[in-house]
Amino acid sequence: MHKKLVCMVLGICVNILGAAGTASAKVIAKNKFKGTVAAVTCSQTESIVCDGGSAGSIQTDIFLSGEEFVSKSNNFPPDAQNNLFVTAVRSNSCTGETSASFGSLADGSDQSLQSADLNGVVPLRNEDNSPAGTISVDVALQGVGKVVKNKSKLRFDFESPEGTTIVISISMKGSTRSATASGTLSLDGTPVACTFGEGTLMDTKSGDKTVEHR
Repeated sequence: MHKKLVCMVLGICVNILGAAGTASAKVIAKNKFKGTVAAVTCSQTESIVCDGGSAGSIQTDIFLSGEEFVSKSNNFPPDAQNNLFVTAVRSNSCTGETSASFGSLADGSDQSLQSADLNGVVPLRNEDNSPAGTISVDVALQGVGKVVKNKSKLRFDFESPEGTTIVISISMKGSTRSATASGTLSLDGTPVACTFGEGTLMDTKSGDKTVEHR
C-alpha cells in the first residue's frame, strides 16, 4: 500500500489538500472535537514471498490520534474525553487484499502543545463492526518548533493495490505545533516495526475528523 500524507496551512508537508471526497465515499466515522489533540502515523513494509515464488510485501499503516474532548460522534460515546483513536490499514501485495480496522479507548491519551502520551490496549473492529483484535499503543510525542495559530486541514490517504483508499481528514481552528514521535505498537501481541511520520500537536477551539472509504 502506498501512503500519502497531505497537510495544509501547517507548513509540515509540501502538498496542498485536494478536493474533499467523492459522492461514492463511505463515511466510516465522523466526530467533532475541541481542546488538545495529538496525531501521528506509523508505517511498516514487510517483505514476503508470494505463491509461485515472486517477491511481495505486507504494508501496515497506523494512524493514531489523542483527542481531549469529543463533542459529537457517530461511532463513539458523545461524552468521551481524552480518547485514543486508532485506524489500522494492512495491504498484501501478493493477493491485492486490504483490511482496515478502527478503535477507541477512553482515557488513553494525554496531550498538550508541548507533548503527548498515547497509551493502552485498544480493541479494534472491522468496517462491518465485527471484532478485529487489539492494538497495544505506547507512544510519546514531543513538540518541536514554533506554535502557529491558524485554521488548519490535515489529510491522510492510505491507498490499496485495488485502488480503494482510506482517507482521514481533520479540520480545526486553533494552535498547532510539529512533533517527533517515538514508542512501540503491537497488533494482537506482535510488534509492528513501523516508522513514525511527523506528528502534530493541536489546541483547538473547534474541529472535526472524518474517516472515509473511497
